[in-house]
Amino acid sequence: MNDQFDATVACHPFLVDFPNELDGITKPISFAIAETDHHYGSEKAAETEKILGARGQTFEVVVYKGVQHGWTIRANMADTEKKAGRDKAKEPGQI
Repeated sequence: MNDQFDATVACHPFLVDFPNELDGITKPISFAIAETDHHYGSEKAAETEKILGARGQTFEVVVYKGVQHGWTIRANMADTEKKAGRDKAKEPGQI
């Protein structure tokens, strides 16, 4: 569905059918991914970079270190690394 927009952002892309749906990406895209996420973590993030990079696609993949699935709504605000990850995720993509 990426082709229906000028650009897209996939925050917490747990519903992405990996790697099949990457084939449909034709426009700029940004992924925001928790380092630890059993749906779409750092390993799939690295594969996403490899697949989209090989196609010359305009993209960014940001892996937020030290955070896990749900980090933007359930962050431990007393943990400076988790709070920083949550705050950074609110910034707009740089693609």
